[in-house]
Amino acid sequence: MPGGRPKGYESSPGVYRSFCGTCGTPISFEDEKLPGETYLPVGIFDDPEAFEPEEHEWWSLRLRWFDVRDGLPRHDESSILRT
Repeated sequence: MPGGRPKGYESSPGVYRSFCGTCGTPISFEDEKLPGETYLPVGIFDDPEAFEPEEHEWWSLRLRWFDVRDGLPRHDESSILRT
């Protein structure tokens, strides 16, 4: 998306998503329930290893064989649902 502007849409009431208008890559997620917060997929950064996770959300929906043993907090649902 060099030089381009992201496209966006309201995916459900109060939830806004942006993506690359050329290839469709997700860029951001915003929810009116979380004012001032914008979520970005780590894969869009040039150096994703610079961003270490702080917790795991939606743990209840992971693949049953997937288990990360990093000692971080695990939440069965989203932070939106915990507020």
